[in-house]
Amino acid sequence: MLCFRPSCRFSQILLSCATLALMAGESKAQQAAKTAETSTKESGKAENAGSFLVRVPIPITGSVDEQVRRQIRHVTSAPRGVLGNRPTIVLEFWPGDDAGQGVGSEFERSLALARFLTGKELGKYRTMAYLPRSVFGHAVLPVLACEEIVMAPTAELGNAGEGEGAMSPMIKGFYKDVAERRRTLPVAVALGMLDKSITVQEVKTADGTKYLTGEEYEEVREEENILAVEELAGPGDFVKLNGDTLRRELGFVSHLVNDRRDLAAVLGIATDDLAPNPSIGGEWHAVRVDLIGPVTKTSARRIKRTIEEQLQGDTNLICVWIDSPGGSPELSLDLANYIASLDATRVRTIAYVANKALGDASIVAMGCDHVVMKSDAKLGGDGTFQPNKDQIEGIRVSLKHVCDTKSKNWSLPAALIDPSLEVFRCNLRGTDVSGYFSDEELDSQKLEGRPDRWEKGEAVVGGEATLQADGVQAEELGLARFAVRDYDEFKQLYDLQNDPDLVQPSWADDFIEFLAQPHVAATLLFFGGFALMAELSSPGMGLGAFIASVCFVIFFWAQFLHGTADWLEVLLFVLGLAFIALEIFVVPGFGVCGIGGAALVLASLILASQTFIIPRNDYQMEQFPRSLMTVIGAGGGIMVGLFTLRKYLHKAPLFNRVMLQPPEGDDLSELERRESLVNYDDYLGHVGTTTTSLVPSGKAMFGDRLLNVISNGEMIDKGSRVKVHAVHGNRILVSLAK
Repeated sequence: MLCFRPSCRFSQILLSCATLALMAGESKAQQAAKTAETSTKESGKAENAGSFLVRVPIPITGSVDEQVRRQIRHVTSAPRGVLGNRPTIVLEFWPGDDAGQGVGSEFERSLALARFLTGKELGKYRTMAYLPRSVFGHAVLPVLACEEIVMAPTAELGNAGEGEGAMSPMIKGFYKDVAERRRTLPVAVALGMLDKSITVQEVKTADGTKYLTGEEYEEVREEENILAVEELAGPGDFVKLNGDTLRRELGFVSHLVNDRRDLAAVLGIATDDLAPNPSIGGEWHAVRVDLIGPVTKTSARRIKRTIEEQLQGDTNLICVWIDSPGGSPELSLDLANYIASLDATRVRTIAYVANKALGDASIVAMGCDHVVMKSDAKLGGDGTFQPNKDQIEGIRVSLKHVCDTKSKNWSLPAALIDPSLEVFRCNLRGTDVSGYFSDEELDSQKLEGRPDRWEKGEAVVGGEATLQADGVQAEELGLARFAVRDYDEFKQLYDLQNDPDLVQPSWADDFIEFLAQPHVAATLLFFGGFALMAELSSPGMGLGAFIASVCFVIFFWAQFLHGTADWLEVLLFVLGLAFIALEIFVVPGFGVCGIGGAALVLASLILASQTFIIPRNDYQMEQFPRSLMTVIGAGGGIMVGLFTLRKYLHKAPLFNRVMLQPPEGDDLSELERRESLVNYDDYLGHVGTTTTSLVPSGKAMFGDRLLNVISNGEMIDKGSRVKVHAVHGNRILVSLAK
């Protein structure tokens, strides 16, 4: 969750100015909808659009009260036909500092907001104070001014006079007046929160329970039959009570809720309907960023950088266009956490799944405020990365944090990547509200001593395979807010008159994506392999080696930045080439190094074209042949090219001057006859000097003639004297001369 320190007054003002009542944008979208289906979908939402959330940043200083009033007036200015009968305005008191929690709120500003909340202007609206965290200081006053109070069990309310000196009768009078108007808390309890010199007692009489100050108790003790007395706070202590006590023991709080999800269930609405709306007057300043292809370091870094840049301006809606098979749970979780941590009062994030968000790409969608899918798009299921059991457990823990940040239930999102998770449809007893929980999450929903508040129903995910839902199914399960026919319908739903500005990646990003395309990668492999084989067919280090080096470097660089290659593939490729060179130039023998090196090169090129090693699911089985065909196609092209090079290139007008024409016909027969008659028997016993190292083959000079020789298996250094000890046809065997 985001916190704002009291010292950052500018941040508080900006936060308050940006926050508006929820559904204002959607209300305008209803009026702009052009199709019958869209109108029906939006009108269905409107029936439940009776609750709006306005965040109150505390401490209440500067112009916070004015900004909150402006936001509430924006809600109340909506047409009555949309709002329905006496809608609820939920004021979420949000401490900007966990330590201060409202201490330091200015009394005048707090009183002005409290008067507004109790005035005639809001007579047609129900006001509800929602305290997810503790609230102290004079921020307590506008809490008392609401008709209802809803709290987290561990949140505390009180210490209104903390940091103040002696309380004047005037301030006490205002607290007393607000408490008497609303009666959410007894007047004595409200005064005990303000003034620590006041003793507050719970007095049980024959007529019921009363909460009295010490002075009031002395007045009534002689007149009424006192059954029991309990002191809530003595002299020197402020009254400070947590939600659990205020609800279960005292009954002053209407509901206990763990988070915004529970609050939505209490109100009988979707959690999304209780999200702050950052649009001012229903106006969206929207941009679009794309996550297309595998989730990679490059794409994740680009999206985060783009969002940060856009938030420097007036952007308040970011559409994350997703068409991805996943690829890295770690990167997807990091990106989802980043998006989820964005200030919801500053910007709304919407994941638009155009085609697919498979595997861990679905996690990125869960990090957004809303998810909108095309009806036939796919969410979840097997993606390019197949996590094992231990990895799934780690992913689930991190996913819970993402969902908690966005006030979403985590069971169904976890089932999108966890094939072993069972999820059940549950109904909140006494209401039409339903939710989807695993057994673990269902246990965490117990509140107010009611372990059976949710009635467990049928399983919607059986724990046998990962959940994959299309747009229609995702909308029914609550994973997606809307399922739409196309992008135009999506724009209608959010009243976007034009396409959101697409923030294009840089030319470098485009260039990397181009180079990573299979046909371009195959072309690079072809030219690189062809140039390498041509170089090996000719002596020296020439143009072929240069071209091969450039092509292979570009190939691995593109795949590396695209996220499908890592250092393993690069090392395998280099090691494979080293073994091939060893086989050709150093240790010609049975071909073990050559075959092994070729296998390493082939494996490195295939692995560099995909994000997995062994295909384990349907998506990977579909992707593996593509990677294989890229490499096989390039290899086939190399073979054809080499054949063409050897057979025809010397006949070309330009190359016939730099390449010797191979012997043909009678010339070839004569050459073969001469080679078969070669006999080096006369060199037996001769002594010469090696001109290269023998490992074990190499060259040695005998007189004025340079011959190819082979040692008896030992390594012989260059410049050593050697003696011919055996001759077998054209093979000359040597050993060190003594």
